[in-house]
Amino acid sequence: MSDLGYGMAAQTESRRRSLRRWVGAATVLVCTLAGVLGSMPAEALWSINDAKFTAVASTDVLTAPTKPSALLPEANALSVSTSTGPSSDTLSPSYTFERSTTSDFASPTTLHSDSPTVRDTGNVAPTATPMKLSKISTGVNSSCGLSAGDVYCWGQNDTGQLAQGTLFTSSNVPLKVLRVTDNAGSQIPAAAVFVDVSVGEGTACAATTKEAYCWGINRSGNATANLAGVITLARKVPTGVIDGISSISVGYDHTCAIFGSRGASCWGGNLSGQMGNGNSGVSGAFAPTQVATYGVAGSAIPNGAVATKVSAGNQYTCLIASNNAYCFGINTYGSLGNGNTTMYAVPQRVVTGTMPINTVSDIVTAVESQNNVRASCAIANSNVYCWGAASYGALGNGTVAPNVSSPVRVLQVPAGTAFSLASGSSGHCVMTMTNISWCWGGGTAGQLGNGMADVSLPIQTIVPQGKIVVQISSNSSTRCWLFSDGTAGCAGAGGYGRLGDGGAARPNAYTHTIVAMPSTLKCATGAVLLADNTCSLTSNTTYYYRVSVTLGNWSSPVSAVAALKTA
Repeated sequence: MSDLGYGMAAQTESRRRSLRRWVGAATVLVCTLAGVLGSMPAEALWSINDAKFTAVASTDVLTAPTKPSALLPEANALSVSTSTGPSSDTLSPSYTFERSTTSDFASPTTLHSDSPTVRDTGNVAPTATPMKLSKISTGVNSSCGLSAGDVYCWGQNDTGQLAQGTLFTSSNVPLKVLRVTDNAGSQIPAAAVFVDVSVGEGTACAATTKEAYCWGINRSGNATANLAGVITLARKVPTGVIDGISSISVGYDHTCAIFGSRGASCWGGNLSGQMGNGNSGVSGAFAPTQVATYGVAGSAIPNGAVATKVSAGNQYTCLIASNNAYCFGINTYGSLGNGNTTMYAVPQRVVTGTMPINTVSDIVTAVESQNNVRASCAIANSNVYCWGAASYGALGNGTVAPNVSSPVRVLQVPAGTAFSLASGSSGHCVMTMTNISWCWGGGTAGQLGNGMADVSLPIQTIVPQGKIVVQISSNSSTRCWLFSDGTAGCAGAGGYGRLGDGGAARPNAYTHTIVAMPSTLKCATGAVLLADNTCSLTSNTTYYYRVSVTLGNWSSPVSAVAALKTA
């Protein structure tokens, strides 16, 4: 071997000996540190990991905290305490309390605290039950419904028709119409219980058994008194002294109601005589005015006839009095059904045509102004009859022309089965005695509820499986169906949230969506609903608690379990 070879080998061996000495020294250092640290406090070990050395700590090790105890138990809350955990000059302990309704902690609730005492108010999730609807009314671009005496509205809000005190903020879910307790600007008292609601074109009204309230656009005073513009919070209608309200109906620019012994009364626009009081060409009446009866300005309604239903449309009105149909106002398309197209400012008897007399049980009119198409329908002897504009097949007799000024029988609906009606601007629906929905007329937005477009003969609506129809409401390009379980479904134009299902605005829905009513929140018996809509602890109930302490990266063992009882 050359001298160079011997030199390189010597250097290699020298490096190996140096490495062995370094590893040996490191091993001794690690062992020494391990021995020393075994007797050092918890803080020192944590600080080494954090590259900080602290020699002082309040305890050497983390032990389990004491079993939790209660301080002055309350009916719906517990103040739970444990021993103070270890700390240092750089760290403070945190506490993890666990609560369970069973001693095995099968489903515990965790409460975190920086203090050894925590006040547990519960914050238990309540049982959420969607509110049920008892009636619905679908207007032009918005709808409302009744639930437990309150009114809920959804859809467009460009004229304040949601009664939220705002404009242009549409809603795709139902919102409760605000009362005076919700907003001081509302005139609805806290105790009001609503029994009827009606939505027109940008205006809505609701009635208790004694009072009426309206909101939205105030065309010619159809919402309430002489106020210009829009009304974003409900205002009381100056009805005067009345002995009851049985129903209310909002048209395009006027509103009507059945006021107990006073009978049918209307307020708002009257340019076409739609108030039925003998006057026309008058811009508006700001308080309800009684519809003329026989002997007053030539009215065809006989003295003593009792008005049971009224329907306000687009500048005309129809009503039922003693089981006969009467209409008044504009008559361009024969929408009054009296055999001609002359305007009348007092009630005219709907001529029989093919419709039997003294058997009328329901009547509807068209509200929307956009298409300016007016067709009316009634149920007589449990069959459906329509008159007026035939556009889009609105008469349901298989044709789209000509218009007719006297009633014609709607075809295809089983004879003798009609129960209630709903009207749109260019089409209608009927619910039969067996809860079947039939619709006809315009359907390009899907408002027929069966995937079809315009039809001139009635076709059955497709309803969600298991649902039973109990009411239909329609207007314009959206229709809604109320079901026996208190839910509702809508079909048709979905812009502005008109379907009320909580989904994104969309052009059309050809089958039903379900209206997303808010839920009532219910707590267990003995618990109360808290401000954050969670439930408190239940009174006179035993809960199980345990606790652990965390200091830095270290966690203590869990304490013993304590059974603590609310008052």
